[in-house]
Amino acid sequence: MADFAFGLHERFAGMAAAAARKWEAGEAHFENALDLAETLPHRVDQARLRYWYARSLLDRGQQGDCDRAHELLAKARELSESMGMNGLIQRIDEQLGP
Repeated sequence: MADFAFGLHERFAGMAAAAARKWEAGEAHFENALDLAETLPHRVDQARLRYWYARSLLDRGQQGDCDRAHELLAKARELSESMGMNGLIQRIDEQLGP
């Protein structure tokens, strides 16, 4: 249970760092959280993490960020579809655009 809670904290830390435009810290938190979500495995968080990580990359907008964000969103959508996470699918589609 402690690993699960730590993974959630890492996701929230990544989101907070991205909101503060502390891109490197955010990226590190998101990568740690993804590793934990994959190890546990925690599929719901795998999808959510990828969505929030992608949003932070799109906000940052450095070279390569858009491509990486679209990879993350595609995987998040795939996971979300397999679990029926319709609300997240809608948010992902909004990020992907037409």
